[in-house]
Amino acid sequence: MKKTILTISAALLLTTGVGVASAAPIKSPTTPTTTADFSTQASWTVTLKVGETYQLPYGKNYMYSAFPSNVVNVYFKVSSTGLVTALKAPFGLRPGEAVGAVGVWVNGGSDIGEFPIVITD
Repeated sequence: MKKTILTISAALLLTTGVGVASAAPIKSPTTPTTTADFSTQASWTVTLKVGETYQLPYGKNYMYSAFPSNVVNVYFKVSSTGLVTALKAPFGLRPGEAVGAVGVWVNGGSDIGEFPIVITD
């Protein structure tokens, strides 16, 4: 019985150790920006590569709106929970130029912030 428990423990340790050892460091795709008025609204630039996603601030009754709207926007989409997905790289924009933005607010309440979206190759 002891031998079986030790074998199972060793197997679990090795299994979980592989995931930790092979995990790549997480890089934040955001570049914080500051504003001169120090308003209470959040704002930072989200920089993504095609296919990457980024979770915007999320809370109860938060609403998200892409500018230009998701109907027209072919570069990124935003879900009802604030998950931004980069769809394709823009053609003809200068490097670092935003392809649009996502506005976040509380349903029936105040603005949370606006987040410009930059997409790179």
